[in-house]
Amino acid sequence: MSQTKVKKLTPEQAALMPVYREKWRAIALSTFRDRSIAVEMSKVGACAIGIYSIGCHFVRSYLSKTSSH
Repeated sequence: MSQTKVKKLTPEQAALMPVYREKWRAIALSTFRDRSIAVEMSKVGACAIGIYSIGCHFVRSYLSKTSSH
């Protein structure tokens, strides 16, 4: 698969950056957890960079409010 590096954003792409930034920020800070989606998206991302076999390990976040500390 050939990959083209983006050297400069179009004005439309640059204008959409705050939208995508907020979208992914909300996802990152979300308390919704679905491990099956996380595993599937990890596989998709790995395949995109040529890694076809990965393992996923889940750990509790030290930032979690449900922590026993």
